[in-house]
Amino acid sequence: MKKILSRIIFLIILIGFILSLAKIRVLKAVDFENKEILRIWKIENEEFTILYTHSVMLSPVTEKYYMSDDSIILKESTFKDYGAGLPSSTSYDFKYDEKNKVFKIYNIDEKMENLVYKVASERANQKILIDGETIEFKNFSREKVSVEFKIDRVSLLEYILNRGGN
Repeated sequence: MKKILSRIIFLIILIGFILSLAKIRVLKAVDFENKEILRIWKIENEEFTILYTHSVMLSPVTEKYYMSDDSIILKESTFKDYGAGLPSSTSYDFKYDEKNKVFKIYNIDEKMENLVYKVASERANQKILIDGETIEFKNFSREKVSVEFKIDRVSLLEYILNRGGN
């Protein structure tokens, strides 16, 4: 019995060691202030989208990003209204999408040095759409927390321990 138990313990330690060595590329959501990991997503698709309601205009805003190496690149932004904090002109490609009734800025391709969103009230209703799943910020953070998104390489063990149970 002792021999079987020692083999099981050895096997568990070996699996833990292997999981700590194997690295995977992830998108991390971290608390900007204290760097606490809030959520980790294994990167299947190289794109993700942030959706929210604009605080002044109270209309939907969508920002699409893609990941290149270890960088997050803003690809396009759509919004329904002009107003405070929303562009009325831009040097990027711009059009009005008649079908969806939104303004679209596209071909932006701008590297985001710090991609931070402050989790706002219910009205903002911030969400991330990643690999076909839509997750509300409030499911992994608290109100008034600044959430930073960044690409990282972590061990499989860290991923399993920090992926938010999903």
